Amino acid sequence: MSTSGMRWGGLEYLKVRQWRTAFETADVIFGVDVASRREILVFGRGALQMIAVTGMSGRLRVLRISIDSAGDELELLIAACEAYRGHHDYEAES
Repeated sequence: MSTSGMRWGGLEYLKVRQWRTAFETADVIFGVDVASRREILVFGRGALQMIAVTGMSGRLRVLRISIDSAGDELELLIAACEAYRGHHDYEAES
């Protein structure tokens, strides 16, 4: 499983070709809260479910993006998933 991390700075980062390519090709995208270090799944639930079924994760591309979930960065990341990936997999905690 390959992973890369980057600091989220809002939708303007999607204008940078390298960043957008990483975002558009990731199998799984997590927002990582800078304060708590909690990982929040925003894209790729299906890919993770396939790992649970097959046990194979060797070629999964995981992108971890640092966010401040106290602000609006989680919402921006969710919106970016909808805009660039067609949907998001975020589920709010009850």
